[in-house]
Amino acid sequence: MKENDIFTERARKLVAQMTEEEKLGLLSTHHHEIPRLGLGEFFIGTEVARGYVGREPERISTVFPQPVGLAATFDRELLERLGEIAGIEARAYYNRDKRGGLCLWGPTVDMVRDPRWGRTEEAYGEDPMLAGTLTAVYTKGMAGERNGYYMTVPTLKHFCANNNEETRGNCNARIPLDLKYGYYYAAFENPIRWGGARSVMAAYNEINGLPAIMNLELGTMLRDQWGLWFVVSDGGDYSQNVTAHGFCETLSESYVLSLTGGCDTMTDMDELVSKAARKALDQGIITWEEIDRSIERTVAARLRLGQLDETEFDKIDDSVIDCPEHREINLRAAREQVVMLANRGLLPIEETPENIAVVGPLADENLMDWYTGYSAREVSVLEGIRREYRGSIVEHDTLWDRVSVMCPNGKYLSAKEDGTVIADADRVTDSELFELQDWGENWKNLFSVKYQRYVRLFDDNTIKLHNRRIYDWFTRETFNFFDYEGKTVIEEFLHHRRLVCGPDGVLTVINKRSVDDSMRFRINIESSGEQRAADIADRNDLVIYCVGNHPVQTAKECYDRRTLSLNIQKGMTFKMAMHNPNTLLVLVSSYPYALDGGEEFAGAALWTSHAGEHLGTAVAETVRGKNPPSGRLPLTWYRSELELPDIENYDIRSAGTTYMYFTGKPMFPFGHGLTYASFEYSGLTVTQTEKGVTAELTVSNTSEYDSDEVVQLYFRAEGSEYQRPLKKLCAFERVHIKAGESRKVTLEAPAHIFRIYDCRSGRMMIEDCDCVFMAGASSEDIRCTVSLHIDGEKPGLRPDSFCALSFESAENADIRYSKRLGESYPRCGGWTASLTYGGVSFGGKKQIVLTASSLIGSRELSLSCCGEEIKVTVPACDSYDSFAECSADLPEGIKDGELTVRLQGECSLLKIELR
Repeated sequence: MKENDIFTERARKLVAQMTEEEKLGLLSTHHHEIPRLGLGEFFIGTEVARGYVGREPERISTVFPQPVGLAATFDRELLERLGEIAGIEARAYYNRDKRGGLCLWGPTVDMVRDPRWGRTEEAYGEDPMLAGTLTAVYTKGMAGERNGYYMTVPTLKHFCANNNEETRGNCNARIPLDLKYGYYYAAFENPIRWGGARSVMAAYNEINGLPAIMNLELGTMLRDQWGLWFVVSDGGDYSQNVTAHGFCETLSESYVLSLTGGCDTMTDMDELVSKAARKALDQGIITWEEIDRSIERTVAARLRLGQLDETEFDKIDDSVIDCPEHREINLRAAREQVVMLANRGLLPIEETPENIAVVGPLADENLMDWYTGYSAREVSVLEGIRREYRGSIVEHDTLWDRVSVMCPNGKYLSAKEDGTVIADADRVTDSELFELQDWGENWKNLFSVKYQRYVRLFDDNTIKLHNRRIYDWFTRETFNFFDYEGKTVIEEFLHHRRLVCGPDGVLTVINKRSVDDSMRFRINIESSGEQRAADIADRNDLVIYCVGNHPVQTAKECYDRRTLSLNIQKGMTFKMAMHNPNTLLVLVSSYPYALDGGEEFAGAALWTSHAGEHLGTAVAETVRGKNPPSGRLPLTWYRSELELPDIENYDIRSAGTTYMYFTGKPMFPFGHGLTYASFEYSGLTVTQTEKGVTAELTVSNTSEYDSDEVVQLYFRAEGSEYQRPLKKLCAFERVHIKAGESRKVTLEAPAHIFRIYDCRSGRMMIEDCDCVFMAGASSEDIRCTVSLHIDGEKPGLRPDSFCALSFESAENADIRYSKRLGESYPRCGGWTASLTYGGVSFGGKKQIVLTASSLIGSRELSLSCCGEEIKVTVPACDSYDSFAECSADLPEGIKDGELTVRLQGECSLLKIELR
């Protein structure tokens, strides 16, 4: 927000009129009212990943496909329309009481460099160009700027490098500088500078040792250079600087470092924040002037929303919520995000089979994740198929094993009409049958077959039936089952308390580890899902098997996956395909799977995200052929988690992850998606312009199907002085081409896509080099290539003194932060580590000086200076950041070139200087 902006000036005048207590009431996401100044109570933060998220069933909205599905559309125009819908419906709800819901939290722009991440479904894939482009238009639609006023304020999540869950509260994302700016930051830059994002939420994690909430570049880069308005913390993160990171000793210190780092608004209890701020003021470690500047930024945003003025947005009312126009656009999104993974001649099925089986865990489900609003209506795949194939006899089965539970008191577990669950039955009837649902990694549920409700642990430690659907932050219907001496021990998943049964058949949980007789249950399979599957496959003309994840179990916020394997009813696809080759696999999932259970034997395979209201309609129309599939995968589908590094390894280059650096053969590559049509590409030309690169080619539909095609343009830099990606997406275009027609397609790759971070000069630049441009239907399905020299800058020499963190490659290096010095530095991450720097100006220098430390006694480090080996002795020090200068003479006549520093265990390096 510009300093001379009229809204900024109005905010400055308003803040100047506030009392100290009034100011203290504006530091958290709960803004207290100031009636005398016309400012009402206001809440910052409403979720909007898939459209407006109302937390009550009566607050319905238009619920989009999951963002991973939206990314699969590769459709800029659609995403802007969806953003408009989200913004309009949020404004409609705001207009009811004028208290909150305009500072929208979303979209999530974190790079999914590891698909085991529990929140993969919230983000837009692994590529910064795709994610940045789509979220730019989505936020532009949400913002809805008119004559300087904004419909909403979109807030990007979570800046940055938040791509693992279980240690997110205190983990350290160690990122080389070129990847930090060229990969992780780049995805956020696009929607802030060229889209409608005006706020960001800082991530929980640390970035190179510094909590992200204290990242100075929130202010110096995002705000001052990119034009961001204000920053909020993630929930509770301000206090977690003390409780989780241990970075601060007091909340007052945490407030000061967060605020001066660039975070304006704390998502924490308002009293907690205001008291800490008051104490910091009393201690003299922060000034009112610093607090005022921060408040001015959030107040100016509220003024931009028209809170003290009349705007055209005031007229938006409930009639727009989930209106027919919004539903039609949303149906288009559900259709476009369907990806055909494989087709062995089964699809499309244009004729009406006599008998169809729609089976599997997700056949008759339309599930919600945590960042989902409530739909007025929901169509499952089963319902969609029944509507589409009205002349068919459609059979359904979940294919879960149906079990009875023999309890320690010698009675069977029985469900009652009033919801009671008790071990009091002598024999098995319908009341004693439960589906044993296993969602992978030992997240299991018991579902009453008779009453169609889940067994749940309640807050009073009783076990009863609950709802037809599991939906909660902590799913108390989830239990872990463990084999024990021929019986089964059952634990509730959250606190791992054991399920016990008393002599009276009453079940509860206790916190006891030693196994006694009251904990020994026996699970009896009364009806095998596999056997029913074989029988169903035999008697039906077509089998549609729907399987995938449960979006609030196994992997979600707070929980990452351990495996990529499709470990839900494993082998079921193979079982049915062996009995019926007309078996269609429909994966409904929040993330990629490694299909290692015989899924390749299916006649065809479709993927869809949990796509909201129109899930079943979109799948059924795709099966019929009415919706030719045209979605593309925004993520690499690996064959196994063995192809991935530790989930906390954020160096995608050294780890060899994402399509940009992966050298293996993926199961399905980034950008993959088959169509019913066939397309030919020809005549690719590329030209560099002031705005970037323009590519033109002809795409011909050589089939009998009208269809969309997603044309993707990649490039590879050749002869670069840096380790550049194997290929990188620089443009894409979704085009509709009728059967037998050709279309000239123009792709515009903006100049900023070609920038790299120059570690030598410490800035972003376009490198002068030859590039190969590749047009294709995926990152692996390349149809045309052409070369072009990109005019730019040649990397130069480094200055005579440079920071050790500016390495160009490293092995086994850790990155930490010195609170005392206020900067990050590399240190040895094991027994040895190496750091390599190019463009070192050795010429004419006589000495190399390292500012280094060695914690466990003096160490001799070896250096390779343009191939010349020298030694430097680092003296013992008192701490990792107690750095001292140590030097060695350089060989005579040494030329400019590459330096490699080999660190020993517990050694750190801050700076390198040539004299």
